[in-house]
Amino acid sequence: MKQYIDETCLVTCEDNDRNIQADILGFKEQQYLTVSLEKSLKLELRWNGKIYEGRMGKFSFISTGPKITQVKQGR
Repeated sequence: MKQYIDETCLVTCEDNDRNIQADILGFKEQQYLTVSLEKSLKLELRWNGKIYEGRMGKFSFISTGPKITQVKQGR
């Protein structure tokens, strides 16, 4: 079975309810998610058991992570 992981994901700022489409720099399922916000800021989010969460300055960010598609190979 092969996995395809999207190159972008949705990140939400909890303080102002702003949704940002972020580019994924690094990802390990249910451990961490590293993203680039607006091609200028690097943000690392950690898995808390339900979602990925992280902080930058006084702002708190959350994400459900990228979409993972599994494809069955073979006949």
